Amino acid sequence: MDQLVDTQNKTLGLRLLEKTGDMRFRVNRMEIKLWGGNLVPIDGWTHRWDKQRSTKLFHRLDDLGCNLYRLWGGGMPYGDDFYEDCDRSGIMIYQDFYLNWSYYLDGEKERELFYQEALHTVRRLKHHASILLWSGGNETLMHHQENAYERPELSYAPFMEDFARAAQEADPDRFYLLSSPSGGNYPSDPGEGDGHPLYYTYRHAVEKYPVFVSESARTSTGPLRSLKRFMNEDEIWPKGYINQVTYPSAHPNKEKYFKADEKFFIPLWKRVPIPDTWKKWSAGFFAGESAAVERFYEAHDAASLVYRYNAAYADFMRTYSEGVLRGKPYFDSESRRTPNGYLLWKVNDTWPQFYCSLIDYFMETYIPYYQVKRSFAPILLSFEDDNHLLLWGVNDTAHEVCGTLRVVGFSMANNRIMGEFTVPVSLRAGESRVLTDLDPICPVIREWVLYASLTTSDGHELARKDAFIELERYLTFPEAKLSLEWHDDTIIVQTDRFAHCVELGGGVDGQEFGWLFDDNYFNILPFEKRVIHVLERPSDSCILHAKAHYSPYETTVSVKND
Repeated sequence: MDQLVDTQNKTLGLRLLEKTGDMRFRVNRMEIKLWGGNLVPIDGWTHRWDKQRSTKLFHRLDDLGCNLYRLWGGGMPYGDDFYEDCDRSGIMIYQDFYLNWSYYLDGEKERELFYQEALHTVRRLKHHASILLWSGGNETLMHHQENAYERPELSYAPFMEDFARAAQEADPDRFYLLSSPSGGNYPSDPGEGDGHPLYYTYRHAVEKYPVFVSESARTSTGPLRSLKRFMNEDEIWPKGYINQVTYPSAHPNKEKYFKADEKFFIPLWKRVPIPDTWKKWSAGFFAGESAAVERFYEAHDAASLVYRYNAAYADFMRTYSEGVLRGKPYFDSESRRTPNGYLLWKVNDTWPQFYCSLIDYFMETYIPYYQVKRSFAPILLSFEDDNHLLLWGVNDTAHEVCGTLRVVGFSMANNRIMGEFTVPVSLRAGESRVLTDLDPICPVIREWVLYASLTTSDGHELARKDAFIELERYLTFPEAKLSLEWHDDTIIVQTDRFAHCVELGGGVDGQEFGWLFDDNYFNILPFEKRVIHVLERPSDSCILHAKAHYSPYETTVSVKND
């Protein structure tokens, strides 16, 4: 007698995926640029798949606006529901097999296990339209050839042969990447293939315009409210700690912080003023992978310390990462953009700790999250300070955009517009080019804020940008007073003076957690009216606070369902 013993239901998506060049891809006959980040396990306590945490994480990933996430080979598999969310949202997945930075046994028995695990992974996931490619693990080839500075003849078979065979047999139409990274003259070569160039340590032959980067790291801490949940105050800001760097021979505690026989090691060579107490809660690479904190004021307490490291991450996005997205030098503005993809390390945290994440273990977001969202926007305005002050436009949508570009030079000291001009512009789909120089408002006093806005004929804002041309540590910021209006999960923010890094957040009794905005930690000028949408909040009725970073004035508004 026939009997049903098992069923499976799978949601299928249809799309045409083509690899058209060196890490170049086309979806439904349209070439795409791939911007995003790396995902690690969403919870390290139980190592079980948590659908509720996955849904909350995905909401933040979707709002971040990226189109590619890499499932890191040093982690653990994600559940089916995550891939289905990606399928529905048009997000693509760069899928590593699960090897990570080491030598592996390559006997017959071990190789069969590698092959079977990879075959199971491919068969389980290949029906998902979101899968872009398969990769032979994290830094497997890079470990072999760069860690020992020679090429040992062992452990290549699992990712060079067994994983490749599984992918070819079960999913022959998808691209298999030998390892993340691989290609070029060495595995992390940014000039060819997929790279992990580790720019914070190495100066490669290619610096500004890599072909494809699947790991680009800068450290972050998450917000102070999260750190207080697993660190005490003396760990965040130790007694006697001074947030500055001096040369070892002049350091008051040189015996403690500098060892004469200390050999080169990536996390140690870079002199970054982090407290010793942070080492318990952060990765050993935190100092080495820090962004340019020297561009910001030395910290004087826990709040300014946390701000300094995260503001440096945001500065890295504006200065370096947006240059990658622009994709070419200003003097070659009409040529094709070189980079095809750029993934940040990393998006989320597995534990209550801090390292490089945009979303911390408690699902809280901070300065880097919102700056990444701005820098990876499908329509991007981006300033470049070169021989001229330049304003770029990047259009990563599927359609041409047209509008009026307004450029302003605003004096913080005088609290008024000192110069401005408008120009009509258009950007084809996929185009990146210089829209204008800022010669019409030059000379620019270095305390000015540069501002640009691209609007359609009916007044809809397509893109907005502001920038300093001076280091933040040399600027004096006005004590801005904000005004807030609340209308049905929408906040209207205005200011009397330039307000830098406006933080929106909740009150006490646990209501400081659980907020998600479509923008936060933003700048606003007195002639603007910023409309911010609240995507998540902790309760139906609570208090919302708003404050510019360098201002003593805090504004509150009562939040409730209309």
